[in-house]
Amino acid sequence: MGYVEQAIRSRLTSQSSVTDLVSTRIYPLAAPQGASLPYVIYDVGTDPVESMSGHAGLTFAGFSISCYATTYASVKAISEQIRLVLDGWSGTSEGVSIKSVIHGNSNDIYGTPKDGSSLGIFQVNSAYKVGFVSTIPS
Repeated sequence: MGYVEQAIRSRLTSQSSVTDLVSTRIYPLAAPQGASLPYVIYDVGTDPVESMSGHAGLTFAGFSISCYATTYASVKAISEQIRLVLDGWSGTSEGVSIKSVIHGNSNDIYGTPKDGSSLGIFQVNSAYKVGFVSTIPS
């Protein structure tokens, strides 16, 4: 069985509406130094569902997906395509059974230039909740 992070990344990289905008520049935790814009980074935290008898076999993951681009219009387009691809999706990807993906909220950020140039970076951070089937510990 794969990891939920792999399943979400695979979902995003298999959709031309996303890859037409960022290619496969979708990275866990941080973009590599010198990565070309635009790109997407993601991180995840999990919370297993417990029942009276222990782990219920369902886990919820909180995903943060951050989009980066050189223009506001571009970063908003990337964020919206990701929302359209993920919000409401269920299925199996990379061996992970995804039961639901729900978009929470998004916020827009402008990063001022650090090198004295006039070009900053536009960013949209979005939160998602992903429910998936997980292995029950023995």
